[in-house]
Amino acid sequence: MYKLTILLILVLFASIYSSQQCDELTCAGEGQECTTDYYSVSGLYLNDLNSNGDFKIKACGSGMVCSNQVCIKVVGEGEPCSNQICNGTTPCLFYGNGCQQGLVCYQKEAGTPATCQYLQYLTIGQECESTLQCLYTLECNQDSGVCEFNPKPRVLADDVQCYSTLQCAGGQYCNADGQCVDAGGAGAACTDSAQCQLNTGCLEGVCTDILSLGVGQVCENDYNIPLCNIANGLYCSDTGKCEQLPPVVQGNCSDSVNHACDVGQQCICSNAQTNEGQCTPITATNVGECVTAYKAFFNCMLENKSPSPYAMINMAAKPSPAMINCGEFYCSAVSSCQVQSVSNQCNTDVFAGTICETSSASSIQIISFISLIILLLSL
Repeated sequence: MYKLTILLILVLFASIYSSQQCDELTCAGEGQECTTDYYSVSGLYLNDLNSNGDFKIKACGSGMVCSNQVCIKVVGEGEPCSNQICNGTTPCLFYGNGCQQGLVCYQKEAGTPATCQYLQYLTIGQECESTLQCLYTLECNQDSGVCEFNPKPRVLADDVQCYSTLQCAGGQYCNADGQCVDAGGAGAACTDSAQCQLNTGCLEGVCTDILSLGVGQVCENDYNIPLCNIANGLYCSDTGKCEQLPPVVQGNCSDSVNHACDVGQQCICSNAQTNEGQCTPITATNVGECVTAYKAFFNCMLENKSPSPYAMINMAAKPSPAMINCGEFYCSAVSSCQVQSVSNQCNTDVFAGTICETSSASSIQIISFISLIILLLSL
C-alpha cells in the first residue's frame, strides 16, 4: 500500500499496542544511536529490549531518520544518498532512503554516484520529458511527450487496454475485460477497493465513504481503508466492526495484571528508575480538524483525477500532479493529524524534511515547484 495512505491511516487511527513494561523515551541527535523516527512507519513502535527487561525508545529529532540504528539528516534533491538505491528500471522505494519526502535514491548505473532525485511520479497520459518520470511499466514517448505504453505489451490483444490498474489513467481501474473504466463512487458495486473512488473503500461489495460508519457496523476491508467515523471516537476493532475507543487506563501500567493499557494507548515510563509507567493515548490530537483535512485531501485528488495511492506511484514528489494540485491539503493534514505517539515528542518541527513549510503562524503553503517538479510516502 502506498506510504502516504499508511501514514494518514496511522495518524487517524489508534494502533493496538500493549506492553508489560513501560517504554522509556530518549530523543537522539544526529549521529546518535536510535531505534525509530517520526517518518518511519515500520519504526513507530520499534523498541530495544535491554538487559534489564525495560523497553527503551531512542527517537531521532526533527528532520532526521533512523538509518542503520543511527540518526542522520534527510538530504535534498541532488545530494548524495546510499539507502534503497534504484536505477529507475524497477519500482523505486519512495521512503527509508535518507532523502526528503518524495525523493528517490537514484543511481544511473553501477559505479556512478547515487543522489536524491524525483522519479516515477507521472501516470499514463501525463506530460513527461523522461521515462524516469513515468510510473514503472510506462515509457515517455518522445514524440507525443506523454507517458504511455511504447511498445504496447504483446500479451494484450488489440481490443484489450490493460492488464493492471497501473496502466489506467487516474480515477480509473482495469476491469475483468481488460478495459480502463471509471472508478465507482459511494454506493457503486465493487469487489476491490481499487474499483472505488479515492474517498471511498470497498466494503461487502459496495463502495463506502471513508470515515462514515457508526458503532457496530462492519468496517474490515481489503486495504484497511479508514471507514469508521474517528471523529466520534470510533476505530475498526479486531472483530472487524467499528467500536468506541476505551478511556485511558489509570494507574501504573507496568503492572500489566491490574493496569494494562487498552487499545490506542501506550505505556510510557514516568519514572524509569522504578519502572513505573502511565498509559498515554496515541490517537490524533485534533481529531475533528484531522478528519476534515484528510477528506479534503482525498476529495481534491478525486477532483483532479489523481492516480490511486494504492498504485506504485510517487505522488509525494514535488512535481507530481497530486502535490501540485492538492499539496496544500496534504500539508494541512500533516499539521492537524499529529499522533500523540512517543516518537512525536522528539519531533518538534513536523514539517522538517517534508515538502511543507510554514510561511506564517496561520498559513501553511507548499514549497513552490512551478519552476521545478513534490511529497512522500506515508499516513
